[in-house]
Amino acid sequence: MEERPFPLAAAAILLTSENAMKSDNAHIHASRTIRPSARIAPSRIGRRRGTMETHEIKYFLAMVRELNFTRAASTCGITQPALTRAIRKLESELGGALFLRRPGHIEMTRLAREILPRLEAIEQGITAVRAHAATVAESQLNSLRLGVMCTVGPTHIVAFLSKLQLAIPDVEISIVDAKAGQIVDLLIGDDIDIGITAWPSYPETVHAELLISERYMVVARHDSSLAAEAEVPLELVCQHNYIERLGCEFDDYYEARHGKWTLEMNVTFSSEREDWIQGLLSAGLGCAIVPERMEMVEGIVKRPLVSPEVTREVSMVTLRGKPLPRAAAAFARIAKSHRWQDPA
Repeated sequence: MEERPFPLAAAAILLTSENAMKSDNAHIHASRTIRPSARIAPSRIGRRRGTMETHEIKYFLAMVRELNFTRAASTCGITQPALTRAIRKLESELGGALFLRRPGHIEMTRLAREILPRLEAIEQGITAVRAHAATVAESQLNSLRLGVMCTVGPTHIVAFLSKLQLAIPDVEISIVDAKAGQIVDLLIGDDIDIGITAWPSYPETVHAELLISERYMVVARHDSSLAAEAEVPLELVCQHNYIERLGCEFDDYYEARHGKWTLEMNVTFSSEREDWIQGLLSAGLGCAIVPERMEMVEGIVKRPLVSPEVTREVSMVTLRGKPLPRAAAAFARIAKSHRWQDPA
């Protein structure tokens, strides 16, 4: 295999002019006799070369080590003609010969020696990326990133997380607590694998599987006048001091089911923290609206909200078309088979 000239040398040859061709000393005076309109032939210069592929780098490095086409092909697990074609393609992409055939041996060209350190670095980088990707993939098999809506109590979740730990003893679980809409955003952003949330409607990219439907309830201290009611109309709630749960999705479900909110609540306290809400309720400082199965501290009673009745659907959400890691898939199976209606 003969070493071909570099592209710049080819470019110099293509610079021609009538005066230069007629001159006996054109090879000396070409730079002065070429007219300004002289052009480089587009068929040779500026021609788009193919894209270098990773396997070509692998084959080149094998040739550097072996300096023998047959042995290099064997180490790469391909035929010798396939290796030769790949090396020729790489030479075409780089613009010059990489190996010279000499009697009894093969030598690297200057071009090959120049690019060797860079291609070795690329090969090392590819190896490191693959190793890191394998580590990440392995860790994902036994890890679960779970997003749970802040208004879903931990009792049922803990019950089937215990089952998941029995199924996969080395499982690693991270739990993100967020508002209902934020759980959907986290899922779409690939910050969680699975979400447990309640939202009136979901984007088309999100698959929601219903786990349980539950009513909203009015809660107050046991000695409140509301506690004496069998059911509490929403208008009656408006006549009492109201403790607003800022993390609740009640307003979203109300508007989805019954239209724009028109009532005026007598909001005396508001908080995103459920422990503060229950502390205020225990102190008899007002009433609140909560999901039916939310756990309450002793001394607080629940009464069904009516006129209108409002319900929410707690669902397990995943991204459509995205395969679940092993731990997430196991969690999904357990969640779907769990009896949410029963006490945990």
